[in-house]
Amino acid sequence: MSEMHSVEAIDTAVDTQRKDLLIDLVIFDLDDTLYPEIDFVRSGFGAVSRAFATASLPPAYLLAKMEEFYHVDRRHVFDLLAQELAGAREYPCSDPLELSRRMIECYRAHPPEIQLYEDAAVTLESLRNLGIRIGLITDGYWEVQERKVEALGLAGIIELVICTDKLAPGRVYWKPSTRAFEIALGYFGVKPERSCYVGDNPAKDFAGPAALGMKTVWVRRKDGVYYELTGKDLAVGERVRDDLTQRKNTTVRVPTYEVESLTELVMICTGDNLR
Repeated sequence: MSEMHSVEAIDTAVDTQRKDLLIDLVIFDLDDTLYPEIDFVRSGFGAVSRAFATASLPPAYLLAKMEEFYHVDRRHVFDLLAQELAGAREYPCSDPLELSRRMIECYRAHPPEIQLYEDAAVTLESLRNLGIRIGLITDGYWEVQERKVEALGLAGIIELVICTDKLAPGRVYWKPSTRAFEIALGYFGVKPERSCYVGDNPAKDFAGPAALGMKTVWVRRKDGVYYELTGKDLAVGERVRDDLTQRKNTTVRVPTYEVESLTELVMICTGDNLR
């Protein structure tokens, strides 16, 4: 772990005789905020390649095909692979729809091999050292998201985890719904203005918490899908397509803060980095 991102370096950057905190509660998004989602994708592709390999179609071949199809059409990787495999005479399943269904099931059920971003790991520890409470609100199939939380070792770090998919069927309370944020604020007993939500996707992450009066923090990772958006884009309400949740034409919201590293959260919470 680099010295720049060490907990000691972050903590000493803030005056030990600091004023009262400005933020008592930080709630995080999960995918591409605390860990790189592409790592989950690769982990899932690896599980599928091992589960569906044959003597003539080894895991390395299937993995390469999935990576190829991912760059062609990321939403239909398994449909494309199943069509190719079902057409092979030696493959045991000739129904591409059934084969695709099995692959998706395997992908979602696999134990993910993922790790926190370096800045996420040290920031979570620094926030805890400051006495700031920590929550997580995440969209996605709840079983999959809970396996990610377990794999990342977040259960002992984050006090409250809300998978919006678990609140109601049909994605009713997925972001940008305010429901999960209302539940979190009620659980922690913290006023909205004393809390913030941290996410990577302006198309859906900030509308809900902002509507309740929470502060919002956009982590603009250089390898992120939304890094190229600018403050001007957000200010004029540019409409973007959310590739991850398939919500089209969702109006992006201007975040309270923009950061390129989660380590900057410490100064935001203490008021040492107000803009």
